[in-house]
Amino acid sequence: MNRPFAYVCAPTSNELGGSNKKLRTYCRKLYDLGYLPVAPQLLFPQFINCNVPIEYNDSVSMASDMLRRCRVVVVCGKNNTEIMTSEIELARRLGIVITTLDGIERIGELLQSEADSED
Repeated sequence: MNRPFAYVCAPTSNELGGSNKKLRTYCRKLYDLGYLPVAPQLLFPQFINCNVPIEYNDSVSMASDMLRRCRVVVVCGKNNTEIMTSEIELARRLGIVITTLDGIERIGELLQSEADSED
């Protein structure tokens, strides 16, 4: 199965309103909808120490590289952080589709409804 990459734009566990549990839930929803979730917020803390400035800067740069490879950016959560705002701006500059988790779920429902009506 060839799944399109979906970048998860959400608060990290150390930001306002963020948690790894929420991030995993967002990723699972995207997976269930047929996407390959890209969540550097879950991956990078496994090997990067964000308290070391050069490592933090590297993580931001690598996350931007990952975002550039995605077909869609999915904004999750109620409040945008500074990092999320910069990710959304990068996606806009690159012409990458930006939506919310609710929006991508509605798209999935519409596509399923169309497929059902064709049968």
